[in-house]
This record gives sequence, structure tokens and C-alpha cells, in this order.
Amino acid sequence: MPCSFCGNPQHNIRSCDSTRIVELEARMFTIYTDLRYSLLNPGSNPLDGQRVFINTLCIRFNAHELKVIAVRYTDIKTSVRKHILAFAVWVYFNGNNDIVPRLYFPDVNPDYAGDLDLPEAIILPWEMNRTPDYSLLGDYTPVNLDAQFEATEGEATIKLKKYNISPVLLCNESDEELESTVECSICYNNMKLNDSVMLNCGHEFCYACIHNTLQIQKKTTAPCALCREGMTTFIVKNEELLETVSRHCRL
Repeated sequence: MPCSFCGNPQHNIRSCDSTRIVELEARMFTIYTDLRYSLLNPGSNPLDGQRVFINTLCIRFNAHELKVIAVRYTDIKTSVRKHILAFAVWVYFNGNNDIVPRLYFPDVNPDYAGDLDLPEAIILPWEMNRTPDYSLLGDYTPVNLDAQFEATEGEATIKLKKYNISPVLLCNESDEELESTVECSICYNNMKLNDSVMLNCGHEFCYACIHNTLQIQKKTTAPCALCREGMTTFIVKNEELLETVSRHCRL
């Protein structure tokens, strides 16, 4: 499967070596350090900084940019929502003491920014120790990022809208076919066939786009984003996704 970030067929997004990753990480880390300094003021609530960081990343970066950083340094799934990816980046920055503040300098400034060229002697280098120290793990238990994120949302959690839609578990494909990739018709992100949601009209989407479509509806029925036929059935291929989509159904 080609990399969904740079398109290179020789690797996937977890092993992507695009030069843009360094720039993206530096930009995200700058946002993180700015927030951490602001939280040094007496009476500051750390959760406020976390929420601002997550919302800021979701606004300034697209799903591919968040995904390439989140999956590079954590074991998070690639099919989760943007807010979960941003939360994973927060957890990574917040728990990694090897990261030091740094400035990002591109190798060559564009023509319109020629006045920003600096003498080589004063360019500030940065480095980060990427070698894991397994002695620090001890009795390591993987962090459930989904559960932590939902727990920190508290009262800010948006109530899920429910519709007269029937969830159906139907899987006739082989394991190999389930691992093949399909493209969501709304966000154009790649996803495994096993993670897709098919509507009664036959169109397939990722759960994140289905969720967003349902949440913005002001009517009692929700139409397909492509053909506008009313949604009456969710057809999924695994029990975990069945449980997830069922939250939007009046059972």
C-alpha cells in the first residue's frame, strides 16, 4: 500500500521519510511550547492547554499531516479522527523529555524571503535523540489514547444524534480482501475495507465522515453525501465498528 502522506509505493505512512515531517513536527512543537509557557501562570488549568493544543492542530493541519506525526511516534491507529491524532501528538510531546525547543530553518529560503538569509555561523541547529531507552519502560502498559481523550472532553463532549438506521454486520470477504484499501468518497483518505461503512445505497465512507455528516443534519433523516438517498442501513465488516456506528442508531 503506498504511503498516504507522500504517495511513495515503497513504504507506508509509519515509515515515511519525507523531508516535510521535520518541518511539521517543529511547527507542532512550537505550538506546544508556547502553550506550556502560558500554563506556568498561577491558576492555569493544564486541561485548558491540552484542549487549545488539540483544537489548534485540527485547524492548522490536515488529517494527513497530523497522521504522519502521530503514527510515527505512537502506536495509534491510522483510521482515527483528527482530534484523536492531535491528542496523540500532545501525549508524545508531553511525555518525551528528550525533545528540546528549536527553530526550523529551511535549507534554502525562497526568493521573496532573501532578506532572511542568515550567516551559517548563527543558524541554530537542533537535534533529538530518537534511540528508545527501554530501561525506562519498566512494567509498561500501552496507553489507551481513545479512552483518555474521551475522559478529558468532559462536558465539552457533543451529544451524538440518533436516527432510524439499522446497523448490520455482514462480511463475505477473505482476510486478504479485508486488508485491501479503499478511498473514502468524502475526505479521500485511504482506509482498509474492513474499516469502511457502506450505506443502503451502496456508497462507502470512513466512520469519521459518517459521524460528521450525521452530526450536522438538522432534519430527522440523514441523506447520503453522494446520491442524497436517505440512510436506512449501516453495513460494516467487524464487531468493533458495528458497536461504534450503533451509537447513532435508535435500537
